[in-house]
Amino acid sequence: MFLIAMLVYMMSAEPTTSLWDCGEFISAAYKLEVVHPPGAPLFLMIGRMFAFLATSISDDPANIAYALNLMSGFCTALLVMFVCWSTIILAKLALVGRNEEPTDQGQIIAILGAGITASLATTFAASVWFSAVEGEVYAMSSGFTGLVLWASLRWYVTDHVKADRWLVFIAYMLGLSIGVHLLSLLVLPLLGVLYYYKQINHEDNSFPFLKSVMAAGAGFAVLVAIQYAIIPKTPQIAAAFDFVFVNSFGLPIWSGVLFFILLLTAGILAGLWYAHKQNNYHLHLGLMIFAMILIGFSNYGMVVLRASANPTINMNAPSDPYSLLSYINREQYGDRALMYGPHFMAERDPVQSYVKKKDVYRPVLNEQTGDYTYEIVDEKGEVMYKKSDYMLFPRLGHMDRGSQYRSWLGLKPGEKPTMGDNISFFFRYQIGWMYIRYFMWNFAGRQNAKQGSFSSDPKKGHWISGLNFLDAGKTYDTTYMPSNWKEEEGRSTYFMIPFLFGLLGLFFHFRRRPKEAFGVLVMFLMTGLAIIVFSNQPPQEPRERDYVLVGSIFAYCMWIGMAVPAIYTLLKDKIGGVPSAALGTVAVLIAPILMGTQNWDEQSRANHYGARDYAKNFLETCEQNAIIFTYGDNDTYPLWYAQEVENIRPDVRVVNFSLLAVDWYIEGLRRKVNESDRIKMTIPSAAYKGNKRNYLPIIPIDGKPKDLRAVIDFMGKDKTPPIQGGQNFASYIPAKDVFLPINKAEVRKNGTVPADFPDSLVADQIRFNFSSKQYLLKDEIALMDIVATNAANGWERPIYFAVTCRPEKIMGLKDYLQMEGMGLRIVPIRTPSDAKYGAMNMGRVHIDRMYDNMMNKFVWGNFDKEKMFIDESYMPSVHSLQYGFVRMVDAMSKDPANKEKSVAALNKFFEAFPHMNFPYEENRMCVQAITMFYRIGAEEDAKKHIRILTDAVQERQMFFDSLTDAKKIGKFKPEMQDNMFLIQNILGVIETGKDEEFKTEIKTKLAGYIQQQQLPN
Repeated sequence: MFLIAMLVYMMSAEPTTSLWDCGEFISAAYKLEVVHPPGAPLFLMIGRMFAFLATSISDDPANIAYALNLMSGFCTALLVMFVCWSTIILAKLALVGRNEEPTDQGQIIAILGAGITASLATTFAASVWFSAVEGEVYAMSSGFTGLVLWASLRWYVTDHVKADRWLVFIAYMLGLSIGVHLLSLLVLPLLGVLYYYKQINHEDNSFPFLKSVMAAGAGFAVLVAIQYAIIPKTPQIAAAFDFVFVNSFGLPIWSGVLFFILLLTAGILAGLWYAHKQNNYHLHLGLMIFAMILIGFSNYGMVVLRASANPTINMNAPSDPYSLLSYINREQYGDRALMYGPHFMAERDPVQSYVKKKDVYRPVLNEQTGDYTYEIVDEKGEVMYKKSDYMLFPRLGHMDRGSQYRSWLGLKPGEKPTMGDNISFFFRYQIGWMYIRYFMWNFAGRQNAKQGSFSSDPKKGHWISGLNFLDAGKTYDTTYMPSNWKEEEGRSTYFMIPFLFGLLGLFFHFRRRPKEAFGVLVMFLMTGLAIIVFSNQPPQEPRERDYVLVGSIFAYCMWIGMAVPAIYTLLKDKIGGVPSAALGTVAVLIAPILMGTQNWDEQSRANHYGARDYAKNFLETCEQNAIIFTYGDNDTYPLWYAQEVENIRPDVRVVNFSLLAVDWYIEGLRRKVNESDRIKMTIPSAAYKGNKRNYLPIIPIDGKPKDLRAVIDFMGKDKTPPIQGGQNFASYIPAKDVFLPINKAEVRKNGTVPADFPDSLVADQIRFNFSSKQYLLKDEIALMDIVATNAANGWERPIYFAVTCRPEKIMGLKDYLQMEGMGLRIVPIRTPSDAKYGAMNMGRVHIDRMYDNMMNKFVWGNFDKEKMFIDESYMPSVHSLQYGFVRMVDAMSKDPANKEKSVAALNKFFEAFPHMNFPYEENRMCVQAITMFYRIGAEEDAKKHIRILTDAVQERQMFFDSLTDAKKIGKFKPEMQDNMFLIQNILGVIETGKDEEFKTEIKTKLAGYIQQQQLPN
C-alpha cells in the first residue's frame, strides 16, 4: 500500500513550487531558513535532507522543489501504510477478538481487504491527495498523526510486560511532531480511551459510555496540558531565567536559558532516580513520557540557530528567548476568543476601551557599555467592548467580516446579532459549510473547485453526489449544464458510494466492537469538529481549508475498510467464507477506484509550472537591482522560491507590504541578500524598534509644502508632537503637503526616464497630499523612507509595485507610475490615474520594455500547452497578465506603425490563455482582446476566437433558458447578464468588420438572442 500510494504521488507531484506557503517552506527547507510562526523546524530539517539528495543527483534546481513535494508524498504514503495497519488491527478485533487469531482463509482475506480498501480510500481522498503533492507541512503532519494512531493501537493490543515502551515512543513522536504541526496531538483523546479500555475486561462487549467519555476527556486534558502548558510555558520560564541572568547578573543572552535547561534536565534525572529507588513504576513512566516530549520539542533549537545567522527568510527573527516565545505562541496573529468574547457589532467600552495585558521585552544594545539588556519595546493589550456585546462561545468575533456575517445570518444593517444568531452561524456555517461540506467532498462528490462563500449560491463549492435528483435541490438541474462546467477538472462525482460504505463499516464496527469504534469516533471528532470549534473560522476565508481536516477524513476511510468484514459477516454463511470475503473486498474497492479516477485530473499537478513561471514574470519585469513591492502570499512566496531555489533574478529585492509594518522585517531590508544590495533608509533602526512609529500623527507646522526627504529625516528623530491627544508618540509628520524634487539629469542618466522622452514632460517634483489622512502607518512610513532615500541617492535603484498591490498602499505615487509588465515602476512622469480601477490602470505604459518582457521573457506555466486543472488562486495573476496585454495593445494601437506588433501581442494573448484552460466566456478580457483585433484591422485573426466564444455563450444561454426555479434564476442573474453582455459585444464587434459571410454565420447562431434585451425578474 505504501508503494502504490508513493507511485501515485510521484506521478502527480508538482514539478516546482505551488502557491500559498509552499514557496516559503521549500525555500526555507533548502537553505534552512526560518518560516512564519509557529515555525516547522523538523519539517525544514527533514526537507533539507530531501533537497540535498536532489542536488546530489541533478543540477536542475527545479528538482529541489520536486524532491520536497515528493517528501510530502512519502509522508502521505506512510500515512496510507499506517491506516492499512491500523484498519487490519481493528478488523481483526472485530472478527476474531483480541486473544484469537484468524482460523480460515475467509477471515484473513476480509481482514487484509479491510486494510487494502481503507488505505486506497485514504490514498485517493481529495483532501489527503491535495497536500501529498506539494511542499507544505500538512502531509508530514498527517504522517505523524497516522503513526501515533497506529502506535496507540499497537500498544493497545500488546499484552507484553514491556508494552508501555510504546507510550514512551508515542510521547517522543508527539514531541517531534510539534516541530511540524500540532494536528497529531489530537490523537491523545483516542489514546485516553484505549488506555481506559486496556484496564478493564477486554472481551466484555458492554460499552460503558459515561466512563468512555471521561477517558476521552482525560486524554483531552493531556492534550491541553501539552498545548497550553508544556509548549508555551517551558520557553516562557526559560525566558524569565534569561531575564534575571542578563539584567541582574550581567551575563550574555541565552545564559539563563542554558541554566534552566541544565536545571530541568537535573530535575528529570533526579525524579527518575527517585522513582527507580522507590520502585514507583507510574512516576517513572510519567517522567519518561515528559522527558521524551521535551526532547522531541527541542528541535526548535534549530529555529534559534538559524535565526541568529540572519538568513534571507527570517520570519520574526526569533534569535533571543523572548522573540522565540512570541514566535512559538504565534502572538503576531492575535487570539480568537473561544469561550467568551465580543461579536462583530460590539461597541467600545466608553470607560475602559483598552487594557494592557503584558509588556514586550527584547534585548537592546547599550551603546556605552556594549552589552545587551532586556527592555520594554512594546506592549500587548486587548480592546475592551461593552459587556452587553459579549457572548458565551463567540462565533461572530471578526470585526472586519461584518457584511459576510450579515449575509449568512440575514441581519439588517445596524442590527446586532443575538445568541441565537451566534449558534445558528456555528451550525450553518462552521459545521455545515466548513466541515460537512468538506467531508462530503471526499466521500460523495464535489460540484467544482470554485471557492464557495455562501451556501445560498448554487454555483460554487457545494458537495454533490452526481445524482441529479439529489443535487438539484441545493445546486441546480444539470440536464443542460454547459459542457465546460460538466467537464471541469474540479468536478467529482462518487454517487455517494464511499459515504455509504463508510456508514456500513461504522455500524458494523459499533455492533461488533463498540469500544474501539468509540475510540475511532473520538479521533474522528477531534480531527474534524474539534478543529472547527478551535479555529473559529470567519466567513469567506482566503481559500478553502479542507486540508486541515485530514485526520477525520482518513478515520472515515478506516470505516470504509471495515465495510469489507461487514459484507463478509453478512454473506459467509450463505456463500462461504472465501467467496464472501473476496466479494466484499471487490465491492468496497469500487469506492477508492471511483475516488482515484474522479480526482486524478484535479489532483495531478505533474506538468504544472504556474507558480514558478508567474513568479518569474514578476521578477523579469524589473530592471537590474530593482526593488519590487508585493502584497499577498501568492505574489510574494513564489518569488522567494524563484530567487532562493532556482536563482531567478536574485538581484531583485522583494518587499512585502504585509510584513513592512514590523521592525524585524525592516531591519532585514538593510542587509544584502543574494545579489541584491541592501536597501538604504534614512530613519535609523532604533527608531523603528518595537512600537516606535507603529503610526505617527500628521500635524502640519506651518501649512507649507515640505521636501519629503526633510520630512523623513524629521520623523526619524524623536520629536514631541505639539498635540498628543492623550497618546505618546515618538515623533510626528510635520506636513500634509509633501513633495519630492526631481533632478532631471540624474533620472535621465540612470535610465529612469527614457532618453528620447521630452524634457518638458518630466516632472519637477512628485507631490504627495496626505490631507485625507490623520496619520501614517509604519509600512507607509517605511515606503516613503525607501522612496525618498533612493531619490536622495540619485534614483540608483528602480522601484516597482506589483500590479496585484492594493491601490491604497501605493499612496500618492499612483500618478507617477510606468507599467512595464507585471510591475509598475516609479517614474517622475505624471500620468493622471483613477485608482478605483485598481493598480493595473495606473500610470503610463512603456511600450518597448513591456513588449519585450511579455513577448520574449514571460512564461505561462505550461497552461498554454496542456489541458490541466488551474486553481482559482491563479486568477489574480491571470487577469493581471491578460489585462497587461490589452493595455499594452491599446497603447500601441495609437500608432499605425505598431500594427504588426499589436497583432503578434494579441495572438500571444490567446496562445498564453487558451480556451481549453481559460474559457473565453468566463473572462471579459477575451472580448476586449477580440475587439482589439478589429480595431487594428486584423479581422481574420479574430474569427476563430469569435467562433469559440459564440459556441460557448450559445451553450450557456441554453442552460440559462432551461432554468425554471425563480430563486435559481435570481442567483444566476449576474452570469446571465454577463452572457448577454458577451452576446451583444460579439454582435457589436463583428458589425465593424468587412466579412459579410462571417457576420451572417455568427448572427445565425445567435439569432434567438439578438432581440433579448432584458432578463427575467
